[in-house]
Amino acid sequence: MSVHFVPKDYENTHLMFPSTIDSISMESLQYLAVSYTYFATYSIDMDKQIIEHKRISHSNPTMWNKTVKRNFSFAGDTLTLEPFEKEFAGTRLRWIKVSHLNE
Repeated sequence: MSVHFVPKDYENTHLMFPSTIDSISMESLQYLAVSYTYFATYSIDMDKQIIEHKRISHSNPTMWNKTVKRNFSFAGDTLTLEPFEKEFAGTRLRWIKVSHLNE
């Protein structure tokens, strides 16, 4: 599985990005800093309503190879994930299925 969090309209920028990171401008680096990405393998325990992901790669290097668990629930077209970690207590991630006119 993969996740890429970005602000609304992130893809609509006037900035141009070079193909090598060593020549990128400070303005471009600051723009890229709001992008949050990770890739993981996952398993689901349907009985306990828990998803576990083992992160393979992460935009924050300290999060590489970490395994995290989330409670999950569905309500209509909305998936809600609730982190187990104490520092994220009360946090909810909501994923809403959006239908596009082109589908």
